[in-house]
Formats: sequence, C-alpha cells, structure tokens
Amino acid sequence: MRNFKNTQSNLLFFGSPGTGKTFLSSCIAKELLDAGHLVVYRTADGLIQNLKEVKFHDNVELLDLLLNCDLLIIDDLGTELTTEFSKVELFNFLNAKLLRKKKMIISTNLTLENLKNKYDERIYSRLVGDFNIYKFLGEDLRIKKNHERTKKASG
Repeated sequence: MRNFKNTQSNLLFFGSPGTGKTFLSSCIAKELLDAGHLVVYRTADGLIQNLKEVKFHDNVELLDLLLNCDLLIIDDLGTELTTEFSKVELFNFLNAKLLRKKKMIISTNLTLENLKNKYDERIYSRLVGDFNIYKFLGEDLRIKKNHERTKKASG
C-alpha cells in the first residue's frame, strides 16, 4: 500500500465463491481509505446500472467519480445481466479507466475461460493484458464458518 501511487497494477481476483476475494478487496480498500485515497466499490451489476445512469441521464458527476477515483473495486464480475449494451459500456468504461491509469480491482467467480466466453475479445484482452491475475483456491469459507457455528450451537 505504501507504493500505491507509484504502481500501475490493476488486480483481477478469480476463484470459487467464499475464497476471500471480496474480503481481500475490502482490506485493501480500508488501507487506502485510511491513507486518504478515494476508493469506490461497486458490484458488477451496480456498475452497469451506474453506466446506464450516465448514458441515459447524462450524470457527469457519477462518471467523474467512477473514472477518477484512486481505486475502483468491481465485485462479482459475471453476475450482472450481460447484454450487448452492458458489454459495450463495460468495454468503453474499462478502456477509459485504463487510459487514465486509474487503478481497479475486479473479482469474479468465473474462470478465465468463462470470462473469455462471456465477454468479447476486447474486454477479455484488457482483463488479461492489463491486470495482475490471482487465482483464489480453497473451500468456501462462509460455508465452513457456518458449519463451525452450527457445531458449537448444537453442542
């Protein structure tokens, strides 16, 4: 986090649900917020809704926030309804953000192959070419915690 301003790294976290992708993103966000950086969190669906708001209601303040924040976290890419509109707007947005050299963390439960199949080549190329990619392995920690709580509660 000390070198945040000096690095050009974007992060792509992928793996099964419950493996800590969102948790790690939140930890990074907290560190940066505590250091005075502007961090914005959106689910993928929330981002698409924001991009609709920008496109159809000319919300320039929202676009400015999304494009110029120090770090944008896009959580659960692949869970949003994928339409031609959403693919075009997502590509245009990612491209604009990358050109501004503003950092992003994207998390997804999709494999890289599934990302390639769900989105067009241009989006996939940017995700694979402009992001450091980290695969999260392991069992679903939410389910594991729930089993442990259930065991303790039952005795």
